[in-house]
Amino acid sequence: MKLRLLITDRCNQKCKWCQNKHWDLSALPRETSFGQYDEVMLTGGEPLLVPELLISTAKNIRKTSNAKIYLYTAKIDDWKTVLAVLHFVDGMSVTPHSQTDVLYFKILNEILRDSRLGKSLKLNLFTDYEFVIEDNLDLWRVKQKKWFKVKHIPKNEVFKRV
Repeated sequence: MKLRLLITDRCNQKCKWCQNKHWDLSALPRETSFGQYDEVMLTGGEPLLVPELLISTAKNIRKTSNAKIYLYTAKIDDWKTVLAVLHFVDGMSVTPHSQTDVLYFKILNEILRDSRLGKSLKLNLFTDYEFVIEDNLDLWRVKQKKWFKVKHIPKNEVFKRV
């Protein structure tokens, strides 16, 4: 079973395709027990806006669960924070939203190449944007996607908040 765990509803983006517009995030049930999950996806809003909460949540999950923990983010402009959080999770999924994000991604990619952290890394490139990333992406699983309206959570997932 997978858990999408809303860390914060705050976000620094103004995406016209924002998935959170379709949810009453304040009505999501709270989750405090993680033993029943195989995977926990830390999401938002933008979870890297609250890195201390993100790290403390990952630590709490580790106390009671063997679940894999993944960070879902678009905020990669502060690579020190990204690296700090990566020490507490099993990997991350990055979704650039602008050409500026792509520039930050290129810097992060080089840092991760040099750091050899050995984390699971996924890069989501939405076809609605025309980003060109010519860097070596062998650290990353790259997915080309289209934005879509989330109508439901997949059967093997639940969506809750901290």
